[in-house]
Amino acid sequence: MKEIAIKEFYSTPHCVMCPNEIPADRRKHKAVTCSPICAEMWEKKRRERQDSRECRFCRKPSTPEQRAAYQRFTRLEKSKPHLLYPAEYEQWCKDQELFSTANKDAKKKFPINPDAFAKHWKEQRKILLTQKPAMGLD
Repeated sequence: MKEIAIKEFYSTPHCVMCPNEIPADRRKHKAVTCSPICAEMWEKKRRERQDSRECRFCRKPSTPEQRAAYQRFTRLEKSKPHLLYPAEYEQWCKDQELFSTANKDAKKKFPINPDAFAKHWKEQRKILLTQKPAMGLD
């Protein structure tokens, strides 16, 4: 008798939040909950689980250790971007060299050093963050 009850329980889909069966009309739409109330509770549970790992809006890390590591990275990115982005720094130096050879007074206005690159990178980062992401609909 107990084996039949177990087989019957597993043969019909049950709600992920409670022991009730999922009604046929909800099963038709591939629902995993038996009612709108259970669906709300399931959505809250899923959001809490996701929010414990990362922000659901910006995807930045969410645990205290991850936040601390992210803050260290952004601090380093603001102060010494030439260490994090060496290829961009080299290209920027080449561009500055070309500009300074074309304009003799430019060396006074645009020094080639990591601090100047940090200012340049800060402006570039603002531009990159304000742009809308490409949707791939070219």
